Amino acid sequence: MLRVSVVIPAFNRCTVTRLCLEALGLQDLSPEEYEVIVVDDASSDDTPEVVRSFQERAKCSVRLRRKPNLCREAQLHVFEIDQLLKSNREVSMK
Repeated sequence: MLRVSVVIPAFNRCTVTRLCLEALGLQDLSPEEYEVIVVDDASSDDTPEVVRSFQERAKCSVRLRRKPNLCREAQLHVFEIDQLLKSNREVSMK
């Protein structure tokens, strides 16, 4: 059962994106419990190739969404870590 969706915004940050994906690959959650969505703002570097390479060897679902201004259009919001932790605790306690 899917429990966590990790959204990674990216724009010409292939090195940081690679490190982030590698760290997520080390999670102790089972692959069925989380997914990774990379939202690429039409990078001109190797970001899409980095994501595709990770997709080939990842155990969890990894999706690449690539379009200029996609984050803005989707109105994605970044929550502070304490808000996420509070929300997680409330869900876990139910």
